[in-house]
Amino acid sequence: MRRSERLMALVLELEGRPQATVGELACTFEVSRRTMLRDLAALSAVGVPLASRPGPHGGYQLVRDRVLPPVSFTVDEATALFFAQQALENYGTLPVAAEARVALHKLYRAMAPAARTRVDRLAGRLAFVAERRSASHPHLEALLAAALEGRVVAVAYRGPGGLATRAIQPVGVFAEHGYWYVPAYCFLREGMRVFRVDRVDAVQAVDDPPPRQDVAALTLEDYYERFVKPHAAWRPLRVRLTAEGVRQHAGNPDLHVNPDGSGWLDGRLESADLDLFAERFARWGADAVVEQPPELRQRIHERAAALAALYAPEGACARRGQDTREGGGH
Repeated sequence: MRRSERLMALVLELEGRPQATVGELACTFEVSRRTMLRDLAALSAVGVPLASRPGPHGGYQLVRDRVLPPVSFTVDEATALFFAQQALENYGTLPVAAEARVALHKLYRAMAPAARTRVDRLAGRLAFVAERRSASHPHLEALLAAALEGRVVAVAYRGPGGLATRAIQPVGVFAEHGYWYVPAYCFLREGMRVFRVDRVDAVQAVDDPPPRQDVAALTLEDYYERFVKPHAAWRPLRVRLTAEGVRQHAGNPDLHVNPDGSGWLDGRLESADLDLFAERFARWGADAVVEQPPELRQRIHERAAALAALYAPEGACARRGQDTREGGGH
């Protein structure tokens, strides 16, 4: 048995036993005690949580609440994990980011040379480019932990009225447009509120007020269905697309394609997202022409007018003013 195979089998052996001595393990794998000690040290070095107890009734055991049993991945599955992580890197701050990097490093080291080469080649040819914010979210993990445990925390929050301390009970965290948000029950306002995580300056545990069980049972989907969806100000969205516009929107569930390759989007958007969609559709130019809603058309028109003014030929403004004065004299 090769050493790599023996190390994998050793983890499985420890998983199936409450405790084992070095001698017992050496006998099981038909190796010397010295070799077994080296194997146990190798497992510890790559992060397998082992505990040892000295003495006649001692031995090695797996710390079971800190390790998963061995899991096999195909090359494509392992590659997908690497690039799923890359897609999330645009948010800058991620929960358990350090742990994710360590896990991927372990996975990369365990891959066969051909699989590593595939990941390296794809890294040079596949990228996820998205809007990236420079905002810092140092308290993201603390707020997520409070949501997972159903705890109330005191946050120092920089809102429109300045810095203030509030007791909140988080439901969860979600990312949108490059920022992280935490919907939570606010004990000051006695209702659900959404806080931007980059505006949280401090998070502290509190004993009073007690947690609300109805909030602890909520998921983010529950929160959206009960507190957001009923009050959302929706606008009908219709966008005429060229063939290139259809290609850019491939996979959009609101996309409809004509026989000639052109198409249209027929969906809806929230009023709060008008500026975001104006920026997006302005970038696509004539390949995506917004027909509805009129508020979105107006915002795109204002962006286009401001851009046209910046790139007007030199002297155009002066000539335009002169033409206006001459026209007024007739």
